[in-house]
Amino acid sequence: MSIKNHLVLDHFYIDLEDGEFQFLTKMGSILKNCVHSVVKTDSDHWEGIHLMSRTQSYFEILREYTNGMFGLCLSPMRIQYADARTIQSEEPGPWFTGHRNSSDGQPWFDWMSREDIMKPDSFVAIWAMQYH
Repeated sequence: MSIKNHLVLDHFYIDLEDGEFQFLTKMGSILKNCVHSVVKTDSDHWEGIHLMSRTQSYFEILREYTNGMFGLCLSPMRIQYADARTIQSEEPGPWFTGHRNSSDGQPWFDWMSREDIMKPDSFVAIWAMQYH
């Protein structure tokens, strides 16, 4: 079965300027499943407000990280049974790929997209991730 049949919404995000972001940080005191945090990797960090859904998909509001980009991230519903990276062999490329480690250097996830989602002038980023 194609990996496309296993991919579901992992999260989506928008990027806001500092003033708009600062205003929304108050949501955490109002909503139970809303967390304001700084995410750190071994080579990067970003600040976000994470609003969780019932299914653990989430909406992320980033503070001045992606130049106003809207992002849509997909991942396999059950990572133990499906590997998002197989989309690269199922669908013609080119593919842009990357890897993230957690702040302690442990593998966190691999990402793949048809576009360079790290390019600063992109407006929309659609990508898939495979957690480790």
